[in-house]
Amino acid sequence: LVSHDRFFTDQVADVVYEVEDKRLTRYPGNYTHYRQEKLKNIEIQRKAYERQQEEIGRLNEVIERFKHKPFARSKKRTIERMEIIPKPREDEAHIFTGEMNPEIMGSKWVMEAKELKAGYDKPLLELTMRIKRGQKIGILGPNGTGKTTLLKTVAGLIPPLAGKCSLGNRITIGYFDQHSAEITSDKTVFEHFHELFPALSQKEARGILGSYLFGGREAAKAVKSLSGGEKARLVLAELLFSRPNFLILDEPTNHMDIHAKETLESAFRAYTGTILFVSHDRYFIRQVADAVLILEGREVMYYPFGYDHYLERKKKEAGGGTMAAKVRAEDQALIAGMRAVPKAERHRLREIPEDEAYE
Repeated sequence: LVSHDRFFTDQVADVVYEVEDKRLTRYPGNYTHYRQEKLKNIEIQRKAYERQQEEIGRLNEVIERFKHKPFARSKKRTIERMEIIPKPREDEAHIFTGEMNPEIMGSKWVMEAKELKAGYDKPLLELTMRIKRGQKIGILGPNGTGKTTLLKTVAGLIPPLAGKCSLGNRITIGYFDQHSAEITSDKTVFEHFHELFPALSQKEARGILGSYLFGGREAAKAVKSLSGGEKARLVLAELLFSRPNFLILDEPTNHMDIHAKETLESAFRAYTGTILFVSHDRYFIRQVADAVLILEGREVMYYPFGYDHYLERKKKEAGGGTMAAKVRAEDQALIAGMRAVPKAERHRLREIPEDEAYE
């Protein structure tokens, strides 16, 4: 099979073949294993290439210094006999390492909703919950359950029908939906980005754009000529570089190719702020979310251990087990409060671990 659905390929494939540079390379295992192996192989080849280049440089220095002696000829033959290691081709996705910190930390509690009814003419859902700084929460649910409506309400774009939705102190929002990517301009990608961040030097701006896959020729393209996925990637690069502390994202990776998705996944993992997002890309949810909100009818359930754990429990539930950790969102607020140990007690009590609190 050929598929761009990484989650599906992970469930189905036990061997992956990659076509690159007119060559076919076999990787045993599923998609995730293939990506890990490929990145590991690139790193091994890079280190071997760098070591060999150092050795060639050292031998050439010796040859230059003793060029009229037999000793230099033997060193020359050593270089000629070497099997030259080619410079590794860089992976097409850029993997961010280290941390990407918001400009302002903001308060411990990022958002609080109390009996919040979200909708337009009538409520689509009711929600009571608290979001803590640093959480990355994916929202799941069938179409029409109010996922986008909830994001817009939290972002303050539409008012609640009833109840309360408030942000913590010094919370700065970065909001993205499909309309955010409807940018059109005759300027090049580089000019557009540099105009938004004029304090950057040209070299710095090009470096940042390169890390979001807008290197060289890509940065010279006119913004209006970019595809929908490329425009979305540019807007998300701007959003991440402006360093808000609360990202609210609606389908951020729509229309993107796999390399672009993996670049953004690594950026969202490196980002230390808070994320509330909707996505239909199950692999993206698995890579980014550390908790999920499940919209079922007008109820909102909360699951605190990430998407893989949720699917595992769901399987057990289908087999007659219970899904103990899937709780009503309002109970999550209560548990979050229970876990926050008062300052005076901290010297003798540690914070209750997440799984223990849910038990």
